[in-house]
Amino acid sequence: MAQNDQLDIQDELDTASAILSLSGPCRNIGDIYLTCVATRGLGQCRPLRAGFESCTKETAKNSRAMLGSIGGQMFPEADKEEDQALGAARMINRQLFQPS
Repeated sequence: MAQNDQLDIQDELDTASAILSLSGPCRNIGDIYLTCVATRGLGQCRPLRAGFESCTKETAKNSRAMLGSIGGQMFPEADKEEDQALGAARMINRQLFQPS
C-alpha cells in the first residue's frame, strides 16, 4: 500500500474517531467552548479550550475501539478488525460530510 493511501486511511480513521468523541463524551465541553468563542472571542476561552483538547485526547483510544466494534457489527465478513474499523469510519464520515 502506498504511503499516501496509508495517510488517507489514517485520516479517515482519525476523523471518524473525532466525530465519535465530539458527538459523545466531549459534546458538553465542546459546546461550552464554542459558545465562549462565539460570545467572548478566542483569546478569552483558553481554559475551556484546554479542557476540550484534554477530552478529545483522553477519548481518542476509546473512540477508535468503538470504530472496531461498530465495524464488526456492520461488516462481520471483513477478515481484519482494521478493515471493519475502516468500513465504519467511512460510513460515519460519509454521513457527516455528504451534501444536504
